[in-house]
Amino acid sequence: MKFPSAILFLSGVFFLCSCSTVDAGRVTISSPKIAQLNTDHLIKIEVNTGEVLIVGTQDRDIQVLGSITSDPALTYAVEQSDTGLHILAQYPKRIFPPPASNPVDLEIRVPPGYQIQFIGEDANLAVRNYSGKLDVSSTAGDVLLDGFTGSASIKANRGDVTLRASQGELYALGNYGLLALEEVHGQVSASTIMGTIRYRGTGLPGDALHFESDHGPIEITLAGQPDLSVKVNSTSGDVVCMFSALVRDPRTCSGILGNGSAQLDVRTVSGAITFQQVP
Repeated sequence: MKFPSAILFLSGVFFLCSCSTVDAGRVTISSPKIAQLNTDHLIKIEVNTGEVLIVGTQDRDIQVLGSITSDPALTYAVEQSDTGLHILAQYPKRIFPPPASNPVDLEIRVPPGYQIQFIGEDANLAVRNYSGKLDVSSTAGDVLLDGFTGSASIKANRGDVTLRASQGELYALGNYGLLALEEVHGQVSASTIMGTIRYRGTGLPGDALHFESDHGPIEITLAGQPDLSVKVNSTSGDVVCMFSALVRDPRTCSGILGNGSAQLDVRTVSGAITFQQVP
């Protein structure tokens, strides 16, 4: 089924004054309802700055809610076509006049099963209780997945990434920020160059956890009674392994914890590795 192209452009006014800041005001998005799409359609979200929340819903319709600055420098558009949905919000970087604070604050409610692509610069993204496919590319914003189920690929240059209480095929790639993983299950992979990887949880049967860093540290904290097949090694970084049941030396730590029904593979080049259990 083809959908007619529908584009919403929204602009406002701002006032110059002798004060040091300009309050451009807010505009509440007045057309939140989006017609139904097929689940093979793409939801593409491009927001360079601000806050974006994607939340799962059992409603059949996609909804775009929230507020944006009335500063006319903001380009905001929602376009629906036969290929899917495109949400665009771009606010220029500038010194004068002073920019509006938090120019974009969106809540996007999405039924399960869609493929979502998010492209951001320093916009923060939170995804809560959603089931589907997710592809995130962020330059400096923070990314949170909480209660996510499905397939997710997250690429973050300088921002922090948190994956919490999520499962499926989860992949996080960072350069400088923190990659935090809390009670995640399935095929889980996190890689970084200079950032920190921090995992806390208990592997479930069938989990495959792979963490890799060039120069940043990796911190692994296990809770409960883990059942893990463990391979930990560093080329030149220190490995601190607190499990006496494992074979340990200054660069490696390996063996079986419990019945070994889940896999844990940790590698660094020069980054330190800490492997311990919750007291």
